[in-house]
Parts: sequence; structure tokens; C-alpha cells
Amino acid sequence: MRCSTPACTSLAAERLRLESELQQALESNQLSLAFQPLYQIEPRRLIGFEALMRWEHPERGLIGPGTFIPVAEESGLINQLRTGRSGACASSCARGIKVPFVAQLGVHVNISGKDLTVPRFAAFVRESAARGPECPPRA
Repeated sequence: MRCSTPACTSLAAERLRLESELQQALESNQLSLAFQPLYQIEPRRLIGFEALMRWEHPERGLIGPGTFIPVAEESGLINQLRTGRSGACASSCARGIKVPFVAQLGVHVNISGKDLTVPRFAAFVRESAARGPECPPRA
């Protein structure tokens, strides 16, 4: 399908711009993880955390994952997000293990549908989790 209307051309240009900025974000460490607590309703208690990818753009502010994850999937940048996310999550979890109750809680990580097509993805997840405590803290 060809893009010939001004609106279509504008959307395509914005998508290319976002892809380029996402590549820069990966290179300049603009992406981070936020850990959202997960609670069990009955009995009311903390059961773990969900690791959520966040992008703090230097000019646009916070860009939601609903905006940048599809671009990452379409462009192939999801591979870099995956490896960076796993390392950051493992490192953060390793730091959290020093707090006794955190060591007993789980961390949930969202994955992309594209992750499921990666050969050895399950092995990658196991290896990332296993080396977590050995990861140095991120600067």
C-alpha cells in the first residue's frame, strides 16, 4: 500500500522519527525499568513486582510503552530492548535481594509476541535470571 495522502505521509514520517529516536534512546540509556508492586487481594499482601519499561525522552517527556513497543517490534529494535531489559531487571533484582523480604518475592516481566519467535528464548530467560545476582549495578 502506497502512502500518498498528507496525513499518511505525516504518520510515516513520525514513525520513522520515533524509530530513530528510540535507537538513540537505547544508545544513550534513556530507557529504564520501573517496578510496580503486585498485591494479592485476600489475604492482603505484597506478592511481587512487575518490571515495566519506561522511556524518558529528553524533549517529549515520558513516552508510553504503547507508543514505542510497536515501533521496536516492527523495526527489530525489540531485540536490543529484550537484552537490555533482562540485564537491567536482573541487576535491579540482585540489588533488591539485599532486602530480606524482596528475595522472597517474584518479578514479572512483560514479553513481546516477537520474543516467542526467538530461538532459545526460554534458555535466554533462564540464563538471565540465573546470572542476576552477578550483574553489576547500572550507573
